[in-house]
Amino acid sequence: MNFGYFFPILFIVLGWIVLQNEGIMIENLQKNIRKRLGQTNWSVHAFEKKAGLKPSSIQNILLGRSKRPGIDVVHAIAQELDCTMEELLASAESLENGNQKRDSYPEFLSLALFRQVVAIAADLLSQKQPTIEQDVLFSVIEEVYMYSIKNGLDQPDPSFVKWFIDFINIDKK
Repeated sequence: MNFGYFFPILFIVLGWIVLQNEGIMIENLQKNIRKRLGQTNWSVHAFEKKAGLKPSSIQNILLGRSKRPGIDVVHAIAQELDCTMEELLASAESLENGNQKRDSYPEFLSLALFRQVVAIAADLLSQKQPTIEQDVLFSVIEEVYMYSIKNGLDQPDPSFVKWFIDFINIDKK
């Protein structure tokens, strides 16, 4: 395995945070889309077109029909609303409190754990599809790394990695 890309990935990955709780995440996503979309002149249908999404993808999120929107959908919405995915998925309270969650990153990172996370994430993701968007890869790596750190693990939990990949709804293409 070539680790020439290791440090750039490390710093990019650690810049973005995905919330773990599905119910809270969907509620936050709905509230934040409504709020931000309300600040534009776009209808939901027109915004879906502008973001390059399938018809009704945002409508289904807002109506609660889509319980696990793909990360590619959330990313497209965030890009068009000129915000981060974290800002779409976070609660208003956590956004008001700033980057407290980022402050929980350890001062020094375990490179051995990071290598293991990259390896297991790449292996499980490749079973779902042969190629993947870099944002998706980075989010999986970061979430698994931070989960491992928060839980005092010295290696990634394969069941958590599988759950998270299933949660972000990556389908084979």
